[in-house]
Amino acid sequence: AARMRERWGVPGMDVETAIGFRDKVRMKERVAAAGLRVPEAVRAATIAEVLAAVERIGYPLIIKPIAGAGSADTYRIGSEEDLRHIIPRLRHLPEVSIEEFVTGEELTYDTVCIGGEPVYENVTHYFPPPLIARRNEWVSPISVTIRDLARPDIAPGLALGRAVLSALGMDDGFTHMEWFLTPSGEAVFGEIGCRPG
Repeated sequence: AARMRERWGVPGMDVETAIGFRDKVRMKERVAAAGLRVPEAVRAATIAEVLAAVERIGYPLIIKPIAGAGSADTYRIGSEEDLRHIIPRLRHLPEVSIEEFVTGEELTYDTVCIGGEPVYENVTHYFPPPLIARRNEWVSPISVTIRDLARPDIAPGLALGRAVLSALGMDDGFTHMEWFLTPSGEAVFGEIGCRPG
């Protein structure tokens, strides 16, 4: 859609901005460049690149598709044995992101934006985190919407989310971002997706 907008001069998100919302490594690079806390992430397209990234980042870590959604093909790797078991499951993916594992509660920051400003904001808490729910299909996950956005414990996530929108050049549309609240109270960016207006 961004390519068509550029070609025909239609207002809206351009290709470079859209890539920042689709490519998970580029996304994290842009957010980190804005001085925001993100997990270290490395792009890998071969087994040799995966192994080099694992060596650099260390265990535990996360492996996920560059342009995936809904935690499909996303794995937490805690050891070399885990890695040997998971590598064959990645062969259908052209490239993956190898990421630092962040310990903390997983929440969302959802918005409706006009002119880059959130005119509607929502924070939801996942119980259990999506990776646990996905690995244990017998679990019925719960998403709890936080009613009071003035709660001090979510203030770092709101500030992070607003700064991420700015760093990625969000204009008009809807966004859905995951973030982590660490035991020390730090907000760490997970990833974000959008539907441009």
